[in-house]
Amino acid sequence: MATLLKKEHAQRNPKTGLELGICSATIPNVDPPFTLAHNIMPPGYRSSTHSHTKVCRGTYVAKGRIRFFFGPADKQQVIDTEAGDYIYTPVGEIHSQLNLSDTETAEYTSTYVGASDRNQLGTIFVDPPQK
Repeated sequence: MATLLKKEHAQRNPKTGLELGICSATIPNVDPPFTLAHNIMPPGYRSSTHSHTKVCRGTYVAKGRIRFFFGPADKQQVIDTEAGDYIYTPVGEIHSQLNLSDTETAEYTSTYVGASDRNQLGTIFVDPPQK
């Protein structure tokens, strides 16, 4: 049977803007395992640089302009996106993202394929989370 998760039952981190929609914390026994998350990035916010050793990620940019950084600092790939763009992040790829606006929020939705528990994505931080 289908399951409806109302927006008031999703779990949003007020600091980073990341909201977990479909995951094991909100819908038990997600099968096959995946996590569907929505992020509202504050103006000028940049995420920590990290990788996920157990999942790949598909992202849809819903609002604003977001700069994605991929790979190690000495071989970094930079991709600027805008609303309507999609981006794929392979398993293990080092990445971070930056809201290019200093005044407007940016929004994206990501699906992490391979795990439905946010604590089991195999996240490894290259630098500490940003303030």
